[in-house]
Amino acid sequence: MHLLDGGRPAVLPIRATYTAADDLDAALERCEEALLAAAGGPVDLVTLAIADHPMVSRVLPERRAALLDVLERRVLDPGEALVRSGDPSA
Repeated sequence: MHLLDGGRPAVLPIRATYTAADDLDAALERCEEALLAAAGGPVDLVTLAIADHPMVSRVLPERRAALLDVLERRVLDPGEALVRSGDPSA
């Protein structure tokens, strides 16, 4: 049971239909699409330079150049894995 602050039971909305997904990936994708639709539709995709990515901006300036030297942009096809369990790290 989900509880709100104060220990009261959370009231969940009743839906007329429920759907099941084949796997967790499909279920998460369905949830993401529903959230985007509720927020007014899909977010426009933009191309962002690696140097402008928020994660890179958090790296200390004196280490950023070394990081940018080893990063590369990769485009994956749907379902393609970036890494697999057991892959070597280098």
